[in-house]
Amino acid sequence: MNKKNIAGFRSSLFGFAILFGLIFLAVLFTQGITWFGNIISSLMPPVFFITILVSILIFIPMALLRKTRGYAAIGFLISSYIYGLILWFSCLLITYDYWGGVGVAIGLFLMGIGIIPISLLAMLLHADWATLGGTLLMIFLVYGVRLLAAWLVNKVDADEANIVDMK
Repeated sequence: MNKKNIAGFRSSLFGFAILFGLIFLAVLFTQGITWFGNIISSLMPPVFFITILVSILIFIPMALLRKTRGYAAIGFLISSYIYGLILWFSCLLITYDYWGGVGVAIGLFLMGIGIIPISLLAMLLHADWATLGGTLLMIFLVYGVRLLAAWLVNKVDADEANIVDMK
């Protein structure tokens, strides 16, 4: 063996070591995020219902008043992110239940947000219609509340423009 072959072999060996290290880190991350999801899964229903109650009892009345409409928009936006986080972790756990770590790794590989469509596909292929319906409602809630917040921000801007025009 000459030095060139030995150097090529070392480079290949180093490349395989990096590849296996990355796979190991991916498995470790997948297991860690799933472990964390299992821990917070018991907190998700109460957080969801508290957020719904705050949205209905506080933010909706605030949205009706011109002076507090901007604060309601901020509240709704924060609420949508809470719903989105609950949705994401729920989809992560559903994917893990149906397809294990491989399904979760694929979903996480797709920029993290891929966990939601992967879980929808898993529910569809396993004919879990109730969970699929609830997840679709949750997706609608996340984006519906974000659209509501954006609409309220536009209303605040329009209200401020009208006040400026009156002066």
